[in-house]
Amino acid sequence: MAAMILGGYIGQRFSLVTTYYITIIPFIVDFFVLLMLKVKNKHYNSKHKNDNILILKNGVDEIKNNFHLSKLIFKSAILFSGIKLLEESHPEYSSNIGISVFIIGIYTAMILVFCIVGSYIGSKINKSKYNMILNINPIIVGVCILLTGLLNNYIGILFILLIYIFSESFDNIMISELHNNISSKSRVTVESINQFILGIFGFIFSLLMSFLLKFMDISDMYILIGIITIILESVFIFKSKKRKRKTINKL
Repeated sequence: MAAMILGGYIGQRFSLVTTYYITIIPFIVDFFVLLMLKVKNKHYNSKHKNDNILILKNGVDEIKNNFHLSKLIFKSAILFSGIKLLEESHPEYSSNIGISVFIIGIYTAMILVFCIVGSYIGSKINKSKYNMILNINPIIVGVCILLTGLLNNYIGILFILLIYIFSESFDNIMISELHNNISSKSRVTVESINQFILGIFGFIFSLLMSFLLKFMDISDMYILIGIITIILESVFIFKSKKRKRKTINKL
């Protein structure tokens, strides 16, 4: 938070380019620290390689055979891909509505506070309410992103902050559900697959929005992201209820 506020001050007092150059310093320090680390070389034979393949296969099979799990992973990938695009573009959005670089640094630091609050709320939700939160929160996030684009003014910043209360509580519960629905031997693997799928969706969303930004403003992009998030989550809910009805009818 302190770095974000300081970065906002330096960006406004000097220039954003100066801020960029300063951020290079820790990367250089990291590089030299990495060079000094001593890691023991591990020689893997073919058996170890086969074990790694088996571990990955078990993780993929657990996702494929669990509809609830696969739905959560794809839902999370869509939700956080949209949020990632907002994170990368909100400074320009704020600049367009007349907010100074210093104030952008302050409210960006406040995002961390809202993340903490959201994660804390997620940790306090009763397990019986998990499905409700996992279904409702993505729609609320979509509405917040939509309103940010529609308002296109200072009030839009409030909705950017609110996004993180609902997204972080969703993420907290989603991780709990992942752990509850997979075996202990596949937990790390499934979390890695989850991040991999998130990266793919983020890449696709970024390409699509980069193309569309040639023809629309950032506020219009937020409207589009909000609508996509709401529609896709509504489809997920509809399909889940339909699947649940089929299961009940079979019983």
